[in-house]
Amino acid sequence: MQDRFKFRGLTKGKEPNKWIYGSLLWYADEPQIWDGEGNNYLVRSETVGQCTGLKDKNGTLIFEGDIVKINTHYNHLVCDDYEYDCESEKGYSLFKIIYDDDMARFGAERIKCVKWETHHYSLDYVPHNHKVIGNIYENPELIGGEEC
Repeated sequence: MQDRFKFRGLTKGKEPNKWIYGSLLWYADEPQIWDGEGNNYLVRSETVGQCTGLKDKNGTLIFEGDIVKINTHYNHLVCDDYEYDCESEKGYSLFKIIYDDDMARFGAERIKCVKWETHHYSLDYVPHNHKVIGNIYENPELIGGEEC
């Protein structure tokens, strides 16, 4: 299966809150994820997210609901080995990965930033310094961060 067509969700029932990855199925208006090994799992509908088909700098697949960190220098994205002139220039932004219905594509919505003003960007351009640092379901404390 191509990564872009993978889904994930948190299980409910006997083994609650376990991430399952695979194909999304619907049965009696409830989402299920088939793991490719003959197992179907009921999952919490609010946690179902599709894979963007992209990976972060460590090779981790990026899904809807993930939180990614991106290094910045003022209004520019920079790579990890960027040489800042001084410590006070260092910046970063945290983004929540979303599916943008209006544009029919994945995007990233800013939830916190230090020295970068962009509020939203498309994942059509993928900087090589994305790093998945969590998701909105297991790391809600990252969502309530400071605004710029």
